Amino acid sequence: MHQATSVVLVGRTGNSWRKEHPRRDTVLVSIGSEDDVMSGFVIGRAYLFFSFAHQGTNYPCALVHWMVPIGDNPGCDTGTWVVKLEFERNGQRSMVVMHLDSIARAAHLIGTYGSTLLPGDFSDSLDVFRTFCVNRCADHHTFEFLSH
Repeated sequence: MHQATSVVLVGRTGNSWRKEHPRRDTVLVSIGSEDDVMSGFVIGRAYLFFSFAHQGTNYPCALVHWMVPIGDNPGCDTGTWVVKLEFERNGQRSMVVMHLDSIARAAHLIGTYGSTLLPGDFSDSLDVFRTFCVNRCADHHTFEFLSH
């Protein structure tokens, strides 16, 4: 007889990681089909993991800041998708509350370097770089997700 198993998503986010700097994990979010841009995935920068109950049902959720692909194809230099943080026209972060079932897995991003030096005192690379390469080679599963 088979036993039902569940997958536990462990994410870390907080305003004071080790009593110093904020911590914001990035996640791969399923929003479409394999035929869509980035195989139907986008990146989210998690700001908060929480749950609430409504009429006896518990809903595990995340508050995420969208990171959207630049272009319809992976970058020609690296073959990886390049993403940037999305903002509304008024400059506010483009954020959404989503069910944790929409999150496929953690995402590993690599900052895209330019011609200027990085500040010596930055604490969060997601605040320093403007664009990021999505590391599809972070592990086997991420490679499979983003290689369609």
